[in-house]
Amino acid sequence: MPTRRTPTRRCAVLLTAALFALTACGDDDPISQAQDKARQAGTQAQQKAVEAFAVAALAAIDPELAKDPARALVSARAVCAAIENENATKAATEARKRFSTGSVKVDEATAKSIVRTLQKDLCPRL
Repeated sequence: MPTRRTPTRRCAVLLTAALFALTACGDDDPISQAQDKARQAGTQAQQKAVEAFAVAALAAIDPELAKDPARALVSARAVCAAIENENATKAATEARKRFSTGSVKVDEATAKSIVRTLQKDLCPRL
């Protein structure tokens, strides 16, 4: 015996179809996921390029400054924070403190060069 489609049953079928349609519009879309992953990969690649450029710029000032690239980036970010929050003299003092190690002593002129180099292009991107 065929079932009758009552208005209530028709409404229930439509609501069920609508729920399935709404759940299909989420983040499960493979094209959307691929675009998001590509965007993230592009952003990460840009950040790596900026970091490599920062290390190269520090090495151009003095190769010893970039001997340990990870440490150089941490020090550069600290100097950038000092540039943003302090004046140039205090930022140079921070550069001397951060980049001086047991084997490397950063003088005032080198510290000012570090500040100028970072301030010019790199700080907003690091």
